[in-house]
Amino acid sequence: MATQSNFYKFSNTLYNPFGFASMLKEENTIISERKASFKSNIEFKKHIENKFQNVFVSTLKNQELEIDYKNQIEFLLEKLFLENEFVTKDWLNEIYVSNYNDTKFLINILKIIGNLDKKLLKSFGIVISGSALVHKNVEVKEMAIRVFENWNTIESYTFLKNCSLVPKWLNDYKNEVLANIEEELCLI
Repeated sequence: MATQSNFYKFSNTLYNPFGFASMLKEENTIISERKASFKSNIEFKKHIENKFQNVFVSTLKNQELEIDYKNQIEFLLEKLFLENEFVTKDWLNEIYVSNYNDTKFLINILKIIGNLDKKLLKSFGIVISGSALVHKNVEVKEMAIRVFENWNTIESYTFLKNCSLVPKWLNDYKNEVLANIEEELCLI
């Protein structure tokens, strides 16, 4: 009679489904690849932190970035996204959260997000811009609306449709953007 401990052994004739041994070998390969990928992700994040982070944060805290104009820091950030989207999003999210109290930083990062390709950022940009809508600073909220306006997507519409903003002029601006998106995307 087979015991529990040897029941699942591969050489056991009681349980040796076709291809199970090859599946295990493939699974070990996948795990090894994941470990290598994880290690390279850690190395990539360290690279960003060591070679890019200080310049990036300093630029956003100390310079006035232009709207609708890509500067060198944006091209470098875009390159990082193309190299490793997952790690770059994770890193950028950490930088965003740790600088959430810095109005100039937030406005500048929103300018960058608004300039980047919406397909590159996907839902990440929507979440970042959406979280800026609850910031206490009106300029930050206005810039977040501007990002949604620039992207002009159904996701932008959905996010803006489900928020109410103060002061009144800001909510009016948001409603104008909603009306424009409705017209552009034929949502009316």
